[in-house]
Amino acid sequence: MEFEYLDRPEFKKNYLIASDAEVMDFYLENVKCSKCLAKVEGVAALVGGVKSIQLNFGNHVARVELGESGHFSEVAESWKALGFTPHPIRSRSDVTLRRKKEQRAHLNKVGVSAVLTGNIMLLYVAVYSGADPNWAQPEILCCFPWLYILGLILTGLSILT
Repeated sequence: MEFEYLDRPEFKKNYLIASDAEVMDFYLENVKCSKCLAKVEGVAALVGGVKSIQLNFGNHVARVELGESGHFSEVAESWKALGFTPHPIRSRSDVTLRRKKEQRAHLNKVGVSAVLTGNIMLLYVAVYSGADPNWAQPEILCCFPWLYILGLILTGLSILT
């Protein structure tokens, strides 16, 4: 199991919120909507030994409280299977760091999309503004619609991945 380290006593000593209770906070990647919130908190009903899961939608931090027979590794595996990558956190600075990394990745995707779309648009601006069609061979001009479609597909893929 990928997250079995979460149940080790030496790890819990550093990450448990209270020494008398089995409560740990996790930063979850890819939380985007209220349906994601329902999925994250719904894991409590699927995994045995979980008392409660509360997700703070604003900062993507989920607080997990376990019962006697619960395991943090099982909760983390369930989240991972649903598409939410969990990261145990100790403090607010951990949340800030994780959030900045996720936002930087989103900005990179937007930048790639803008570059791909911009290049295709530059080709079309020349054609629409009445540029002399003799500047390129007819074989190249017939490819513009396909280049546009290819640019849209690549843009969509860069945003979705």
